[in-house]
Amino acid sequence: MRILSLCLVTLFSASVVLAHHTLTAVAPVVSGIVIDGDLSDWPDNVLTLPIARSRFGAAADSVDDLQAWFRVAHDPDSSRLYVAVEMVDDSPVVSDTATAWNASDACEIFLDFEHGDRTSGCIQHVLYGRHHEVFTQGDVNDDSTAGIVSRAYRDGRHVFEWRFDLGQMAGVEEPPGPGDVIGFDVSIGDRDADESFTWMAWGDGIGKLGAPSRRGDLALLPAQGGGRITGRVAWSHEGQGVPPRRVQIQSDQGWLRAAVDADGVFDLLLPPGSYEVATQDLRIGRTGRRATTIEVSSGSAVKVPDLIVDPVQDKGILVGELFDHLGPEDPGAAVLIAHEGKLLHEGGYGLADVEHAIPNTPRTRFRLASVSKQFTALAVMQLVEAGRIDLDVPLITYLPDYPRASE
Repeated sequence: MRILSLCLVTLFSASVVLAHHTLTAVAPVVSGIVIDGDLSDWPDNVLTLPIARSRFGAAADSVDDLQAWFRVAHDPDSSRLYVAVEMVDDSPVVSDTATAWNASDACEIFLDFEHGDRTSGCIQHVLYGRHHEVFTQGDVNDDSTAGIVSRAYRDGRHVFEWRFDLGQMAGVEEPPGPGDVIGFDVSIGDRDADESFTWMAWGDGIGKLGAPSRRGDLALLPAQGGGRITGRVAWSHEGQGVPPRRVQIQSDQGWLRAAVDADGVFDLLLPPGSYEVATQDLRIGRTGRRATTIEVSSGSAVKVPDLIVDPVQDKGILVGELFDHLGPEDPGAAVLIAHEGKLLHEGGYGLADVEHAIPNTPRTRFRLASVSKQFTALAVMQLVEAGRIDLDVPLITYLPDYPRASE
């Protein structure tokens, strides 16, 4: 089954903060920044956001071992985007030739100019040690001239300072400018002398190059700045569970998705313009969607009217909406939903056999392939718990005909 993830976006303040309930960055207008690894020419009003979601490797021993944050700004006159990444690291490992992603201290920037919903191209600039490389949808692109980076290490801290010439970047016909929203993310890799490695990112998830839902949103502000909006999403009646989890904010120049907190509240900064703010949650479906239109101006504080919604009771409608983007030749899934022994919904979506145009049904059988490993592991451990097998004896004890079982 294709699992659809919804992109989350980060609340910020004027200092380093932990992600609260959104994952959106804003880039103010700057000029005169020189890419030299020295951040003293960055303005003080550029917001700093943490890189704190650890998704691979060893956990940091302390704040001296690893912590990281970033800033982002843009110069619309030259169509340049600037990113400054700082990483505290008490055991630097910087190689001249390292191209393996986990063999050296590293920094990665992800830029998505299409900013699509389910599919969207992405450019990934990486600095592995001192090796700068570019990937586009997973394919190596040797032309890295559209992005330059300078790194420095002093006083226990790495600095990665990036500049991207948006007009030169592959696939960008019109460079994004003030008011536009692009997909964006940043990650760091920390290789220590003891050969341990930790990978952390701003947004959730790994595999960001091919997954729009694992990248955040970056709004480019005009010179006069943006305005803040706040609002609330709530159920029409109490006792209906956690409030809807996100809202979608749409303008003529782009969109972003903002998650809400446990009380249903959202709060973020936007470029000036007209916006539609709409609820988005699988439990309410499209029929339960609520929306309102607002105007945002520089320096304004806009209170969005409460968005009151009801959950859809027919789960079949919600499942159908998940798969209604499938075309007549697309593979799909068989779905069954049950709760406490009661069947709530079953159905087939898309094709089970694309070559012969055989549709999926609730009775379609799928090859488990490697998914069977977890069932095998559970069965083996149940036998161990029952005392029927011993994990410390050679495999040949139980499977004498298994190839190389005695090794």
